[in-house]
Amino acid sequence: MRKAIRTGFWIFGAAVLLVLAAAVYWQARLPDEYALTRGGSLRLPGNITAVYGEETAVARSGEATAEAQLRLPLGVSVKTVSVRYVQRDTVLVSGRPFGIKMFTEGLMVVGFTDFSADGRRINPARSAGLATGDILLSLDGITLTSNEQMGALVQGSGGRPVQLVYQRQGRQYTARLTPQKSLSDSRWHLGLWVRDSSAGIGTVTYFDENARILITQIKSPSIGVQLATELGTIALLSNIFREMTALIGAPLFRKYFGYLAPISAAGIGSSDISLAAIARCSGPEAVPVAIVHGILINISMPFFVSFFCKF
Repeated sequence: MRKAIRTGFWIFGAAVLLVLAAAVYWQARLPDEYALTRGGSLRLPGNITAVYGEETAVARSGEATAEAQLRLPLGVSVKTVSVRYVQRDTVLVSGRPFGIKMFTEGLMVVGFTDFSADGRRINPARSAGLATGDILLSLDGITLTSNEQMGALVQGSGGRPVQLVYQRQGRQYTARLTPQKSLSDSRWHLGLWVRDSSAGIGTVTYFDENARILITQIKSPSIGVQLATELGTIALLSNIFREMTALIGAPLFRKYFGYLAPISAAGIGSSDISLAAIARCSGPEAVPVAIVHGILINISMPFFVSFFCKF
Protein backbone atom coordinates (compact mmCIF):
# COMPACT_ATOMS: atom_id res chain seq x y z
CA MET A 1 0.00 0.00 0.00
CA ARG A 2 2.78 2.41 0.95
CA LYS A 3 4.65 1.46 -2.17
CA ALA A 4 1.65 2.31 -4.31
CA ILE A 5 1.20 5.66 -2.53
CA ARG A 6 4.92 6.42 -2.95
CA THR A 7 4.76 5.54 -6.63
CA GLY A 8 1.69 7.69 -7.14
CA PHE A 9 3.38 10.57 -5.33
CA TRP A 10 6.42 10.36 -7.60
CA ILE A 11 4.27 10.18 -10.72
CA PHE A 12 2.25 13.20 -9.58
CA GLY A 13 5.41 15.14 -8.76
CA ALA A 14 6.93 14.31 -12.12
CA ALA A 15 3.76 15.45 -13.89
CA VAL A 16 3.75 18.73 -11.96
CA LEU A 17 7.40 19.35 -12.79
CA LEU A 18 6.75 18.53 -16.43
CA VAL A 19 3.84 20.97 -16.60
CA LEU A 20 5.87 23.71 -14.87
CA ALA A 21 8.79 23.13 -17.22
CA ALA A 22 6.44 23.38 -20.19
CA ALA A 23 5.00 26.62 -18.80
CA VAL A 24 8.48 28.15 -18.44
CA TYR A 25 9.43 26.99 -21.95
CA TRP A 26 6.33 28.38 -23.66
CA GLN A 27 6.50 31.59 -21.66
CA ALA A 28 9.85 32.31 -23.30
CA ARG A 29 8.84 31.11 -26.79
CA LEU A 30 5.39 32.65 -27.25
CA PRO A 31 5.13 36.33 -28.33
CA ASP A 32 3.66 39.00 -26.11
CA GLU A 33 1.26 40.34 -28.76
CA TYR A 34 -0.99 38.76 -31.41
CA ALA A 35 -2.99 40.22 -34.30
CA LEU A 36 -6.35 38.58 -34.83
CA THR A 37 -9.28 39.10 -37.20
CA ARG A 38 -12.85 39.23 -35.94
CA GLY A 39 -14.27 35.78 -35.47
CA GLY A 40 -10.85 34.16 -35.62
CA SER A 41 -8.97 32.30 -32.92
CA LEU A 42 -5.34 32.18 -31.91
CA ARG A 43 -3.31 29.34 -33.38
CA LEU A 44 -1.41 28.08 -30.37
CA PRO A 45 0.96 25.12 -30.16
CA GLY A 46 0.31 21.97 -28.19
CA ASN A 47 -2.63 21.94 -25.80
CA ILE A 48 -2.40 25.61 -24.92
CA THR A 49 -5.74 27.42 -24.77
CA ALA A 50 -6.59 31.13 -24.58
CA VAL A 51 -9.03 32.81 -22.22
CA TYR A 52 -9.97 36.27 -23.53
CA GLY A 53 -10.67 39.32 -21.40
CA GLU A 54 -12.74 42.42 -22.13
CA GLU A 55 -11.96 44.52 -25.22
CA THR A 56 -10.62 48.06 -25.06
CA ALA A 57 -10.49 50.55 -27.97
CA VAL A 58 -7.31 52.35 -28.96
CA ALA A 59 -8.27 56.00 -29.45
CA ARG A 60 -5.66 56.85 -32.10
CA SER A 61 -6.00 53.89 -34.44
CA GLY A 62 -9.59 52.89 -33.67
CA GLU A 63 -8.61 49.24 -33.28
CA ALA A 64 -9.82 47.08 -30.40
CA THR A 65 -7.46 45.22 -28.11
CA ALA A 66 -7.93 42.65 -25.37
CA GLU A 67 -5.84 40.62 -22.98
CA ALA A 68 -5.77 36.85 -23.26
CA GLN A 69 -4.46 34.40 -20.68
CA LEU A 70 -2.68 31.41 -22.19
CA ARG A 71 -3.10 28.22 -20.17
CA LEU A 72 -1.84 24.67 -20.22
CA PRO A 73 -3.99 21.67 -19.24
CA LEU A 74 -5.00 21.61 -15.56
CA GLY A 75 -5.39 25.41 -15.74
CA VAL A 76 -1.68 26.19 -15.38
CA SER A 77 -1.11 29.76 -16.58
CA VAL A 78 1.68 30.34 -19.10
CA LYS A 79 1.50 34.11 -19.68
CA THR A 80 -0.87 36.99 -20.41
CA VAL A 81 -0.64 38.40 -23.93
CA SER A 82 -2.17 41.34 -25.79
CA VAL A 83 -4.54 40.58 -28.67
CA ARG A 84 -5.09 43.27 -31.31
CA TYR A 85 -8.19 42.89 -33.48
CA VAL A 86 -7.53 43.96 -37.06
CA GLN A 87 -9.79 44.30 -40.09
CA ARG A 88 -9.56 41.48 -42.58
CA ASP A 89 -8.38 42.46 -46.05
CA THR A 90 -10.65 41.19 -48.80
CA VAL A 91 -9.25 40.83 -52.30
CA LEU A 92 -11.77 40.78 -55.16
CA VAL A 93 -10.46 39.20 -58.35
CA SER A 94 -11.37 40.98 -61.56
CA GLY A 95 -9.18 40.51 -64.64
CA ARG A 96 -10.93 43.01 -66.94
CA PRO A 97 -8.88 44.62 -69.76
CA PHE A 98 -9.09 48.37 -70.18
CA GLY A 99 -7.33 51.10 -72.11
CA ILE A 100 -7.18 54.83 -71.77
CA LYS A 101 -5.68 57.87 -73.46
CA MET A 102 -5.28 61.10 -71.50
CA PHE A 103 -4.46 64.52 -72.92
CA THR A 104 -2.64 67.01 -70.71
CA GLU A 105 -3.36 70.72 -70.47
CA GLY A 106 -0.27 72.01 -72.21
CA LEU A 107 2.82 69.93 -72.90
CA MET A 108 4.67 67.99 -70.22
CA VAL A 109 8.47 68.03 -70.20
CA VAL A 110 9.63 64.40 -70.03
CA GLY A 111 13.34 64.73 -70.78
CA PHE A 112 16.25 66.72 -72.19
CA THR A 113 18.67 66.09 -75.04
CA ASP A 114 21.94 67.97 -75.52
CA PHE A 115 22.90 68.67 -79.12
CA SER A 116 25.88 70.08 -80.99
CA ALA A 117 25.80 73.70 -82.14
CA ASP A 118 28.68 76.08 -82.81
CA GLY A 119 31.14 73.30 -82.03
CA ARG A 120 29.88 72.58 -78.50
CA ARG A 121 27.17 70.58 -76.70
CA ILE A 122 24.34 72.80 -75.50
CA ASN A 123 20.81 72.62 -74.12
CA PRO A 124 18.89 75.93 -74.14
CA ALA A 125 15.89 74.55 -72.20
CA ARG A 126 17.97 73.19 -69.34
CA SER A 127 20.08 76.36 -69.23
CA ALA A 128 16.85 78.39 -68.88
CA GLY A 129 15.91 76.46 -65.74
CA LEU A 130 13.26 74.07 -67.08
CA ALA A 131 12.92 70.70 -65.33
CA THR A 132 11.27 67.35 -65.97
CA GLY A 133 7.58 67.49 -65.08
CA ASP A 134 7.08 71.14 -66.01
CA ILE A 135 3.94 71.90 -68.04
CA LEU A 136 4.56 74.19 -71.04
CA LEU A 137 1.52 76.43 -71.52
CA SER A 138 2.37 78.89 -74.28
CA LEU A 139 5.14 79.98 -76.62
CA ASP A 140 5.24 83.65 -77.61
CA GLY A 141 1.63 83.98 -76.45
CA ILE A 142 0.37 81.01 -78.46
CA THR A 143 -1.28 78.26 -76.38
CA LEU A 144 0.53 74.96 -76.82
CA THR A 145 -1.70 71.98 -77.64
CA SER A 146 0.50 69.38 -79.37
CA ASN A 147 4.08 68.28 -79.92
CA GLU A 148 3.85 69.05 -83.64
CA GLN A 149 2.58 72.57 -83.00
CA MET A 150 5.46 73.39 -80.69
CA GLY A 151 7.97 71.98 -83.15
CA ALA A 152 6.55 74.17 -85.90
CA LEU A 153 6.70 77.28 -83.68
CA VAL A 154 10.32 76.62 -82.77
CA GLN A 155 11.24 76.16 -86.44
CA GLY A 156 9.34 79.32 -87.33
CA SER A 157 11.31 81.37 -84.82
CA GLY A 158 14.37 81.21 -87.08
CA GLY A 159 16.67 81.33 -84.07
CA ARG A 160 15.25 84.47 -82.47
CA PRO A 161 14.57 84.43 -78.68
CA VAL A 162 11.15 83.08 -77.67
CA GLN A 163 9.13 83.54 -74.48
CA LEU A 164 7.92 80.33 -72.86
CA VAL A 165 5.28 80.25 -70.13
CA TYR A 166 5.28 77.08 -68.03
CA GLN A 167 3.74 75.74 -64.86
CA ARG A 168 5.53 74.03 -61.97
CA GLN A 169 3.78 72.79 -58.81
CA GLY A 170 0.73 74.97 -59.50
CA ARG A 171 2.66 78.21 -60.12
CA GLN A 172 3.38 79.85 -63.48
CA TYR A 173 6.80 81.00 -64.60
CA THR A 174 8.21 82.65 -67.71
CA ALA A 175 11.49 81.75 -69.39
CA ARG A 176 13.26 83.32 -72.35
CA LEU A 177 15.03 80.84 -74.63
CA THR A 178 16.96 81.14 -77.84
CA PRO A 179 16.61 78.13 -80.19
CA GLN A 180 19.89 76.86 -81.59
CA LYS A 181 20.52 75.15 -84.91
CA SER A 182 21.78 71.58 -84.56
CA LEU A 183 24.77 70.54 -86.66
CA SER A 184 23.27 67.06 -87.17
CA ASP A 185 20.02 68.02 -88.93
CA SER A 186 20.28 71.82 -89.45
CA ARG A 187 17.02 72.39 -87.56
CA TRP A 188 16.26 74.69 -84.65
CA HIS A 189 16.02 72.99 -81.26
CA LEU A 190 15.41 73.81 -77.60
CA GLY A 191 16.84 70.52 -76.33
CA LEU A 192 13.77 69.07 -74.62
CA TRP A 193 11.29 66.23 -75.08
CA VAL A 194 7.62 66.97 -74.48
CA ARG A 195 4.44 64.90 -74.40
CA ASP A 196 0.88 66.01 -75.08
CA SER A 197 -0.85 62.76 -74.08
CA SER A 198 -0.40 59.42 -72.35
CA ALA A 199 -1.94 56.18 -73.53
CA GLY A 200 -1.85 52.59 -72.34
CA ILE A 201 -3.60 49.26 -72.27
CA GLY A 202 -3.91 47.48 -68.96
CA THR A 203 -5.72 44.86 -66.96
CA VAL A 204 -7.61 45.34 -63.69
CA THR A 205 -6.12 42.43 -61.77
CA TYR A 206 -7.61 42.87 -58.28
CA PHE A 207 -8.44 45.58 -55.78
CA ASP A 208 -8.58 45.90 -52.02
CA GLU A 209 -12.25 46.25 -51.02
CA ASN A 210 -11.43 48.04 -47.75
CA ALA A 211 -8.85 50.54 -48.99
CA ARG A 212 -10.41 50.92 -52.46
CA ILE A 213 -6.92 50.67 -53.96
CA LEU A 214 -6.83 49.40 -57.49
CA ILE A 215 -3.88 47.27 -58.59
CA THR A 216 -3.25 47.47 -62.31
CA GLN A 217 -0.93 45.85 -64.73
CA ILE A 218 -0.01 48.54 -67.22
CA LYS A 219 1.54 47.58 -70.52
CA SER A 220 2.68 51.11 -71.31
CA PRO A 221 5.62 52.32 -69.18
CA SER A 222 4.84 55.93 -70.05
CA ILE A 223 1.99 56.16 -67.53
CA GLY A 224 3.78 55.26 -64.29
CA VAL A 225 2.51 53.56 -61.14
CA GLN A 226 0.72 56.50 -59.52
CA LEU A 227 -1.08 57.63 -62.65
CA ALA A 228 -1.92 54.02 -63.53
CA THR A 229 -3.56 53.59 -60.13
CA GLU A 230 -5.63 56.75 -60.54
CA LEU A 231 -6.71 55.91 -64.08
CA GLY A 232 -7.43 52.31 -63.11
CA THR A 233 -9.70 53.55 -60.32
CA ILE A 234 -11.65 55.62 -62.86
CA ALA A 235 -11.96 52.61 -65.13
CA LEU A 236 -13.12 50.43 -62.23
CA LEU A 237 -15.77 52.93 -61.07
CA SER A 238 -16.99 53.33 -64.65
CA ASN A 239 -17.25 49.56 -65.01
CA ILE A 240 -19.13 49.21 -61.71
CA PHE A 241 -21.58 51.98 -62.70
CA ARG A 242 -22.27 50.34 -66.06
CA GLU A 243 -22.84 46.91 -64.51
CA MET A 244 -25.16 48.33 -61.85
CA THR A 245 -27.13 50.14 -64.56
CA ALA A 246 -27.40 46.94 -66.58
CA LEU A 247 -28.55 44.90 -63.56
CA ILE A 248 -31.11 47.40 -62.29
CA GLY A 249 -32.37 48.61 -65.66
CA ALA A 250 -32.61 45.24 -67.42
CA PRO A 251 -36.44 45.06 -67.15
CA LEU A 252 -36.81 48.58 -68.59
CA PHE A 253 -34.37 47.88 -71.43
CA ARG A 254 -36.32 44.73 -72.29
CA LYS A 255 -39.67 46.52 -72.20
CA TYR A 256 -38.81 49.56 -74.31
CA PHE A 257 -35.98 48.40 -76.59
CA GLY A 258 -36.49 44.67 -77.13
CA TYR A 259 -35.16 41.43 -75.70
CA LEU A 260 -31.58 42.03 -76.93
CA ALA A 261 -31.28 45.45 -75.25
CA PRO A 262 -30.23 44.09 -71.81
CA ILE A 263 -27.38 42.21 -73.52
CA SER A 264 -26.15 45.38 -75.19
CA ALA A 265 -26.36 47.37 -71.95
CA ALA A 266 -24.45 44.70 -70.02
CA GLY A 267 -21.50 44.86 -72.41
CA ILE A 268 -18.64 42.60 -71.38
CA GLY A 269 -20.61 41.53 -68.30
CA SER A 270 -23.34 39.85 -70.35
CA SER A 271 -21.48 36.52 -70.10
CA ASP A 272 -21.06 36.51 -66.32
CA ILE A 273 -22.28 39.19 -63.90
CA SER A 274 -25.44 40.23 -65.77
CA LEU A 275 -26.26 36.80 -67.22
CA ALA A 276 -28.86 35.93 -64.57
CA ALA A 277 -30.68 39.26 -65.03
CA ILE A 278 -30.64 38.81 -68.81
CA ALA A 279 -32.07 35.30 -68.54
CA ARG A 280 -34.82 36.50 -66.21
CA CYS A 281 -35.86 39.47 -68.36
CA SER A 282 -35.20 38.23 -71.91
CA GLY A 283 -35.74 34.52 -71.45
CA PRO A 284 -33.54 31.41 -71.82
CA GLU A 285 -33.23 31.92 -75.59
CA ALA A 286 -31.15 35.06 -74.96
CA VAL A 287 -28.56 33.28 -72.80
CA PRO A 288 -26.42 31.85 -75.68
CA VAL A 289 -26.40 35.25 -77.38
CA ALA A 290 -25.38 36.96 -74.12
CA ILE A 291 -22.53 34.51 -73.53
CA VAL A 292 -21.13 34.85 -77.06
CA HIS A 293 -21.57 38.64 -76.87
CA GLY A 294 -19.56 38.91 -73.65
CA ILE A 295 -16.78 36.58 -74.83
CA LEU A 296 -16.36 38.45 -78.12
CA ILE A 297 -16.09 41.80 -76.35
CA ASN A 298 -13.62 40.34 -73.85
CA ILE A 299 -11.40 39.04 -76.63
CA SER A 300 -11.62 42.06 -78.91
CA MET A 301 -11.32 44.84 -76.33
CA PRO A 302 -7.47 44.98 -76.19
CA PHE A 303 -7.32 45.29 -79.99
CA PHE A 304 -9.94 48.04 -80.18
CA VAL A 305 -8.38 49.97 -77.28
CA SER A 306 -4.96 49.77 -78.92
CA PHE A 307 -6.46 51.04 -82.17
CA PHE A 308 -8.38 54.00 -80.70
CA CYS A 309 -5.43 55.08 -78.52
CA LYS A 310 -3.60 56.01 -81.71
CA PHE A 311 -5.92 58.95 -82.33
